[in-house]
Amino acid sequence: MRYQTAVLNDPYGWVSVSPAGGISTGDVQSASVTYSTAGLAAGVYTAQIRLSGTDDATGAPATNGDLTVNLELTVHGSPVLKTQAQSWRQTTLENHARQSSFLIWNDGQAPRGSRGASDTTDA
Repeated sequence: MRYQTAVLNDPYGWVSVSPAGGISTGDVQSASVTYSTAGLAAGVYTAQIRLSGTDDATGAPATNGDLTVNLELTVHGSPVLKTQAQSWRQTTLENHARQSSFLIWNDGQAPRGSRGASDTTDA
């Protein structure tokens, strides 16, 4: 059987499949799916891969018709490190201990998280 692969419904061009076709005499063939998130914003992207086959001798289509593989890619945004502290300045008396803190968080797209941090001075 001669088979062909094709990517469908991919307006952003994020996915490809190779080889584009081949011949199977009953042996198992392998196809590779390659994707790139370059230029894609955070979000969910879908596409399909269509597999079609014809008899190599007669050209008749495969009796079970074309097969479709549904694809879904979720792109998370890049992490963005943030803090509310722009600078830090303390004044204290001799022989005193003082503690202050500031916040650190990921302001980018999911997965999001935060981490509190504190600074302890011992004067």
